[in-house]
Amino acid sequence: MKRKLICACIVTLCLLFVGCGGSNNKQPSEYETASFPEQTLPIADEELLNLCGEIYEGAEAISDYNEKTAFIIQQLGTAGYTAIDYGNLVNMTCAEPLKEFIQKQEAGKNAEADVVRIFPADNFSVIHFQSVQGEVTATLSYYQYLEHQLCPTMAYEFLVSNFQYTKDGYLMVSGNVYSPESYLLTLSEEAEHLALRVDPLDETCRLLCKKYIAPLSYGRNNIFITEWNDSSLNELDFYDIFEKFYSEVYSSDFPYTYSEDLSSNAEYHVPAKEFEKVVTKHFAISSQKLRDNLSYDADTDTYLFQPRGLHEQDYAEIPVPEVVAYQENDDGSLSLTIHAVFPEENTSNLFTHEVTIKELDGEFYYLSNHILSEKELRPWWHGSRRD
Repeated sequence: MKRKLICACIVTLCLLFVGCGGSNNKQPSEYETASFPEQTLPIADEELLNLCGEIYEGAEAISDYNEKTAFIIQQLGTAGYTAIDYGNLVNMTCAEPLKEFIQKQEAGKNAEADVVRIFPADNFSVIHFQSVQGEVTATLSYYQYLEHQLCPTMAYEFLVSNFQYTKDGYLMVSGNVYSPESYLLTLSEEAEHLALRVDPLDETCRLLCKKYIAPLSYGRNNIFITEWNDSSLNELDFYDIFEKFYSEVYSSDFPYTYSEDLSSNAEYHVPAKEFEKVVTKHFAISSQKLRDNLSYDADTDTYLFQPRGLHEQDYAEIPVPEVVAYQENDDGSLSLTIHAVFPEENTSNLFTHEVTIKELDGEFYYLSNHILSEKELRPWWHGSRRD
């Protein structure tokens, strides 16, 4: 949830509410937001909010976030409401009203639809779409279930400039939200991007993505944005791989962190056995190849490792991988077809790639990554390490 408006909204809400469960007798039937200081935005449908309160109360005993999210969404669906989670990790319930809204919007008819979107930490939002002669407005109301009560936290609305139901089954929505406070800081409106998976995704695809792809994603490594195979690994950044898999191998936090002096990079001499044990966890590469291609010191039997510096970082917004198909190969390997969903560029498929993996003796190995998209991939969000 990329919101520069949060601080301003907190100030506004503190003036309107004396705590979530405090002694203020004012009913939260309506509240003003930083986005539109001269008008009042209504909260979501009272019946829906009452139901959400009951569902969240019933979910309090569920400690696992994923299980709790699935429970909440299922309960909302049983009651006939359209619901999805922030990460699109659970299939949308009761998608039909939203699909009907999309059809009417495309036909230029007037229509309305609500979508409940579940966030971590017992937060959720209600997105109210309204289409008037094909022009769509989105009103977002945010809430948190805290101390057995629903607390309104923020609300804003914006005119939708991009409203697209993609062939991949996503509803991509974007527009600009105006805030006087934000404008003073950035001299521009703030862009809002939503990506809602409307069509269901095969559960096996979800599980494969969770196990093999999502832990790496497209940030701070180039594994899935580079063309390579197990016989040609030169393009891979094994320093990033070392950092990515260290905690999995040693069950501890990564110890080789950046220098407190941002003007210079920290340097570490990592014992060869320690480095190679991590890198070869999921990649079939010999120690000799690593030593030939990386900064290896034979006298000390160590690798020179430098954490990413200030100017080698990725952008905050990166695509999200989604496995959409899989195939079992004759040699026992598994090939996964993956779409890169990128709300910031209003696309449910920025590029397509195929990752092949193989299970062997209780471990799995990445064998290749093949970019399937016809257009040249330009991962502008990714910062490469300096030579």
